[in-house]
Amino acid sequence: MYVEASEGNLIPQVVLRAYGSKPIRSANVDGSQQQAALEYTFSSESKEYLIEVIAKTGTSGTYRLIVGRNDPTVLTGDATPLGEAVLQQPINASIGIKLQQIANIDQKSENYSAVAATLITWNDPALAFRSDECQCEYKVYVAKDFLAYVTDESIRWPAYTYLNQQNNRWIQNDYVVVYPNGDANYFERFTTTFQAPDFDFRQFPFDTQTFYIRVDSLYSKDFVNFTASDFTEVGTQLGEEEWYVTDFETEVTSEPGSTGRETSSFIFRFFANRHLSFYIFRIFVPLILIITVAWITFFLQDYGKRVDATTANLLLFIAFNFTIAGELPRLGYLTFMDCLLVGAFFISVLIVIYNVYLKRQEKNERQTWAQRIDKYMIWLYPLGYTIAFLGITWYFFWR
Repeated sequence: MYVEASEGNLIPQVVLRAYGSKPIRSANVDGSQQQAALEYTFSSESKEYLIEVIAKTGTSGTYRLIVGRNDPTVLTGDATPLGEAVLQQPINASIGIKLQQIANIDQKSENYSAVAATLITWNDPALAFRSDECQCEYKVYVAKDFLAYVTDESIRWPAYTYLNQQNNRWIQNDYVVVYPNGDANYFERFTTTFQAPDFDFRQFPFDTQTFYIRVDSLYSKDFVNFTASDFTEVGTQLGEEEWYVTDFETEVTSEPGSTGRETSSFIFRFFANRHLSFYIFRIFVPLILIITVAWITFFLQDYGKRVDATTANLLLFIAFNFTIAGELPRLGYLTFMDCLLVGAFFISVLIVIYNVYLKRQEKNERQTWAQRIDKYMIWLYPLGYTIAFLGITWYFFWR
């Protein structure tokens, strides 16, 4: 093999590695030359060898690599390419996911169940066949038969795993279509539960949550690279009543995968907001009405009845708090709704204390003083709630 820089100040170094990444021959390791060449004789038919081209530290650029078999002119860089390819390039697999249904979103467990379809397309000359021999335009395999075929023939395919899958994957349909030129399409429709670790409930119930499906290649990048296809989309009838999907995106990354080696990963990410009707009519409207009723009691001159009414409000706020707590996991932070309820609870406690104070003033024959204070409190009460609401809203949405 022979390698030389074609652009930049690259100083190439070459290592030939056997199966298991064991180095067996290298060239220009000291980086003293602008090119590198090495020769190795195999004692028998061999496979799974790796050629590694490394740039000397501080250099970069593109390079020209020539690899030949039984042709000494390769060592000088003068060989003419001909015959079959000696190197095997990584499979470039195009992958896409269609989200068809959302069966359930479990906020407390931070996961969701979905029905989705995955399509992977790639080309591998090892899969090519003569259509005149089988009298067919393509071959169709169910997935298990295709896996048996590629295993028997030692053919690589874009084997993968769903990294954030939590439960068993129930597959409804899976098949592979192979064409004479080596093109292959793998299709799978399945149901499973995915982890959703990116939940952030700070703005609950006005939060936008991120869900994703991550597909990791089981082969390293030396063998399989993922690219995003146009197959990816979100269905129009997902069947989830509480949430609606606002947008989606795809991303292909490269990082250590399930096997510990640098692998290609495809991420399908979608974003969803809540339908707010439930929270508006079941939480916010009753909350506003309770606060309004408590304010109306300020027009009563019977301070004892005021104490009874405002004390009942405390119990209602506690009930609301338990209702909200039952929907979310035990978080290490307060949500927007938590702060509203805690703020309303705190103000209600102050109002109870205030009314008890007025009752005591009345018993101590200081009713005139109590009425004078009460005249201002009628307007300070709604003002206090308004300031508290604006402050909480600013903290969670505007700062």
